Amino acid sequence: MTNKVYLISQRVRILDDSGLEEYRESVKSYNSEKARATLGEGNERVSSKGGLVAVSSPFIILQFAHLDSSAQGILPNKDTPATRQEIEQAISRDPSFLRGNEVDFGLALVTEEDSYNPNDLLARTLAEQLQERGIELGTGKLIPFSTLAKPVEHPGSDYGLVFNLNDSASRENILDLEEFNWDIRSRKRGLARAYLIDRYWGCDVRNLDLPYSNGRIVGVGWEDAPKNLTLGSTNEKWRQAFEKAKIPGNYEFVKQHLQDD
Repeated sequence: MTNKVYLISQRVRILDDSGLEEYRESVKSYNSEKARATLGEGNERVSSKGGLVAVSSPFIILQFAHLDSSAQGILPNKDTPATRQEIEQAISRDPSFLRGNEVDFGLALVTEEDSYNPNDLLARTLAEQLQERGIELGTGKLIPFSTLAKPVEHPGSDYGLVFNLNDSASRENILDLEEFNWDIRSRKRGLARAYLIDRYWGCDVRNLDLPYSNGRIVGVGWEDAPKNLTLGSTNEKWRQAFEKAKIPGNYEFVKQHLQDD
């Protein structure tokens, strides 16, 4: 199984364990023992496997993405947490990517109240913040990690932590759950994890700190694919188009180039 997939001038990859010690040190800054436990202190919720960060949860992913106070939302390898759309694109390029693994890519909020008590405060907090941004909850929203801030301590939370939206959160990047196809969607109320496990897309897991031994953290960053990389004729046309344009990310040029062929 590959750990990296190129998407035009982007690459999607699994987070390696080079930032693991920095992560563990960052957890010590939380005053609450409950919060530190949620983030993996004194347990196996986060570890290393084969050189990759293993065992993940929404709290852990967001903590990894905020280790550097000057680069909020950026993982230790300079990537940002991948969205569902980016993971889908990566798998379409390389069907072996993430095969047999679990990866969280956001939160699914269906209603502002949650009958599962540990999630009620967190659901209410996010619903209130969505309303403040003028984002109607409707039949439910997919909140990607890229729109969430670093976990914040809260004495009323069963996890010791709550989620908050960051400044980038908007109607453009927080979309209706119904805009996506889900293989597993059983929760009718409250908050759940949005994830991919092997090849099944789900938004039903209410335990926000539940560890998965095959869990991985996936990020996306800007990087041109190596010239000798062979991913099929379409990808080769993309590479040639970018060489002609000499401007990474010139999608309009690429689109025109492919149509002209």
